[in-house]
Amino acid sequence: MTPAPVLRLAASVAAVTLALFFWSGLSQQLPWGVPTVKNVVATTGPVSDFAGTANLVMLPPGALTTPRFDTELGRGISTLTTEGTFAWVMSIDRAGYDPLRYLALELVSQLGVAMFIVVVMWQLRQLAASRRVGVVASMALCASTATWSVLANWWGVPPLFAAGMSLNLIVGWVLGATLSATLMRSASTQSPS
Repeated sequence: MTPAPVLRLAASVAAVTLALFFWSGLSQQLPWGVPTVKNVVATTGPVSDFAGTANLVMLPPGALTTPRFDTELGRGISTLTTEGTFAWVMSIDRAGYDPLRYLALELVSQLGVAMFIVVVMWQLRQLAASRRVGVVASMALCASTATWSVLANWWGVPPLFAAGMSLNLIVGWVLGATLSATLMRSASTQSPS
């Protein structure tokens, strides 16, 4: 492979990574995303690290949980069964929460997805761009169904939230594939479509 296609692939990966990163942040703010989450706060400490202002329920410490909650259910994945509720509880230690680390890991995650999208687009370069984007759209539909239907079924993720997150994934991947097709256009025109 000559340097021009390698540079085009690298530029495509970089552009798709940034597009996916910004889309994931933006799409979380759509009506079915973060705004639907109930933010229950039961602490005397600062809450701005975790809780948003939408759907905020302030409770005094100990009103909903006790210090034992942190011991038994903190820092991992657990289930909680009460008289009227079954819940999956995923938690992290507040002291270890670092928004910059989270954003860095999100960027790395989106880089991985971008690399897969660009590799698929490159491998299918003999096809017309619309067909390549269609293949990636099919992959996105498969990935979102495999992820969000399982979370809705087993974890009780609300259907609207699961459908919205599925839509976000599909739109993001199609956006990435379209961007990749555009950036690789001159390379793909060298091969028959």
